Amino acid sequence: MTSDPLTRWIVSVDIENSGGRSDVAQSVLRRQVYDVVEFALARAGIDLGRGSMEDRGDGLLIVIDASTAPSLLLREFPLGLEDALAAFQRMSSDSFRMRLRVGLSHGAVVRAGGGWAGSDISDLARLVDSEPVRQAFARASRAHLALVVSDYVYRSAVQSNHQGTDQGAYAPTEVATRQGGRTLRGWVTIPGYPAPPEDLPDVRGGRPDEDSVTVLDNHVQVPVIYPPDGRIAPAGHTPPGPPHDPDDDWPRETSEP
Repeated sequence: MTSDPLTRWIVSVDIENSGGRSDVAQSVLRRQVYDVVEFALARAGIDLGRGSMEDRGDGLLIVIDASTAPSLLLREFPLGLEDALAAFQRMSSDSFRMRLRVGLSHGAVVRAGGGWAGSDISDLARLVDSEPVRQAFARASRAHLALVVSDYVYRSAVQSNHQGTDQGAYAPTEVATRQGGRTLRGWVTIPGYPAPPEDLPDVRGGRPDEDSVTVLDNHVQVPVIYPPDGRIAPAGHTPPGPPHDPDDDWPRETSEP
């Protein structure tokens, strides 16, 4: 039996390439992702309150009270994830490296059995799992996470430059669903890198039984980057980042003297 719809923040967390790991690595990462997310929530001062966190196999679904300030989820929560993932990476071999695709939406959810359900949850999962997001994240080999927000969150919080968020760091993406012919729009940012590139392939020619996806033309400017010390950098300035990786296709701006 389902409950009446409730308005909540919805967070989807997926571990990159979880299914391609050994059984031991999958087990370790599935345990560790709880620690990473719980650290980030605590650092951001986010209380699950009437929400919860539930296992979704290779990731987590987090439902958070709708009154939570957008700035905590758009800025402080990703900063906490960055720090926790960086710390975990320093202690782990490459086979245990954890990188996360994180989705953020705001919409209706219902209690179904012991968990949460709703079309807004499914829509966010489609955006987070879309091929353009996967490819953009794969190209940013030094990044710890990719953040994908729904179009509603982008228009209501990011586009208004809500307390330090910068729309220039986001690039649009679309997913055409199988049911009802709907097109979902989301916005992608990868902390620590310039905005996602424009030249991701259009994969709408995939098999008819798959969701077709495409990335729209990008017109981004210099983004605000999340630096390691937790401060938001001014527009036009990119804090020092990881050393250049010859296999990393994304240009990284040099630090200011």
